Amino acid sequence: MIATNNGDGVFQVGDKPYFELWTGDVWTPENPGAKYPRVSGAWDDPEYGGQGSSFWIRNGAFLRLKSLNIAYALPSVWYAKVGLKKVQVFFNATNLFCISGIDEMDPEQKTLDSYPLMKTFTGGLSINF
Repeated sequence: MIATNNGDGVFQVGDKPYFELWTGDVWTPENPGAKYPRVSGAWDDPEYGGQGSSFWIRNGAFLRLKSLNIAYALPSVWYAKVGLKKVQVFFNATNLFCISGIDEMDPEQKTLDSYPLMKTFTGGLSINF
């Protein structure tokens, strides 16, 4: 269920968007077929999306490339004459992509307002003498 640290559902405080999803396709009299409920100052009114309901339930299945490690040992003819035994270049990355049916947040995030998973990238050169 899409939720916040304040509970199930996604509240909206006042007329300014607190969460990014309230800046997009929200219900108005001119847009009755919107993706999200209308914006309201009501903190926990279920009519405005502020409490848990079947509206906020999503399929939690996802596919993620969590970790990628690539290394390549350079040919020894390139460096043998200078006294090196092995030279290797490498690249590591985490959380490269995620395929999910949840548009509002990362499926591994606890709540909508929790700190998101970060992508990391590392590269380097390993030289053995």
